[in-house]
Amino acid sequence: MPYEDLTRERQKSYEGFIRSGTIGTAVVAVLLFILVVAIIA
Repeated sequence: MPYEDLTRERQKSYEGFIRSGTIGTAVVAVLLFILVVAIIA
C-alpha cells in the first residue's frame, strides 16, 4: 500500500472518529488531561 493511501485512510478514520461525537470528544479530553497531569507531575 503506497504511503499516500495509508495517510489518506488514517485521515479518514480520524475525521470519522471526531464526527462520532460526544464519546470521541470525551475520550480525547480525558487523554489530554492525563497527558497534562503527567507533564506537570
